[in-house]
Amino acid sequence: MAKWLLDDTVDGAIYTIAKDREVKWSWQIGDKQVGYRHSRISWHGDIRTWLRMLGDGSRHVDMYVGTNILNWDALPELPPQYRVHGKGHNADGIKRYSEMWKTWLTPADCRSQGLDWKKIWIGKNMIWDFDHPDIGMAFEWANAVFELLQNELGLSPQLVFSGGKGFHVWLNHRQSAALAGTSLHKLADAGEADPLKTLGKIYADKVKEITFEATGESHRSLDLSPNYRQGVIRIPYSLNKAIVWPLSERERNELCGRSFRTLREVEKVLQPDQWRERFGGRSYVRGRANRAFKRLLEVFTR
Repeated sequence: MAKWLLDDTVDGAIYTIAKDREVKWSWQIGDKQVGYRHSRISWHGDIRTWLRMLGDGSRHVDMYVGTNILNWDALPELPPQYRVHGKGHNADGIKRYSEMWKTWLTPADCRSQGLDWKKIWIGKNMIWDFDHPDIGMAFEWANAVFELLQNELGLSPQLVFSGGKGFHVWLNHRQSAALAGTSLHKLADAGEADPLKTLGKIYADKVKEITFEATGESHRSLDLSPNYRQGVIRIPYSLNKAIVWPLSERERNELCGRSFRTLREVEKVLQPDQWRERFGGRSYVRGRANRAFKRLLEVFTR
């Protein structure tokens, strides 16, 4: 699997998506899942550095991005180093930065520091996140939402295989705001005390509404958390059990024409070479990586 994330083109695609977002890393230590957030990918080489540092060459590290789009240059301070040379884990610096981060979330707190909240927070993606033990059911629901957004509402959603047991549907932040009828900046201009929190609730309600309209039912397997105040979602092109892969229209149609229930069956359609040799060949990685930049990256970026 490391061969996939050691490819410059793959790392470039991940960087393009993550550069204007908070990044969260998560990994397993014994029976405990631990994580680190409020980090930044400032260039594509950062990805290898983080994976090498956190994974220690042996652990799998999950990668997530915030659904909020932000302008790092508007912050008074950038994230600290995770490790300090000669001292190890920078626990004090990380804790201090986490406390600072909380003071940048509302317009009032930003004003008290002489900061412009609207220059920091740019927008937010609306996300549908379906998981189910029967992955065919997760696809059926996600695809129904995709088709309603595209065919009935005239929007440009992107369907993404989660690399595990589900599918995500993304909307770019402008179309998300239009669908919700408001935006972070409109809420701030109206005097809303916590626009990030308020918009998160509005997005979650809209996600439930569209899901019911598309499928005729509510779904316990619909995860609303990516839409909330500081929601996160797996980064497209990163690794779960398989590659987190944005579907082309051909791939979506191919899945529509099949019956499947397991991850392996989806891999056979979307990532056939991966299923055979688990990222074994350089030519496979290069071919898949080059296709990454041909996908609809504008859905994930500003």
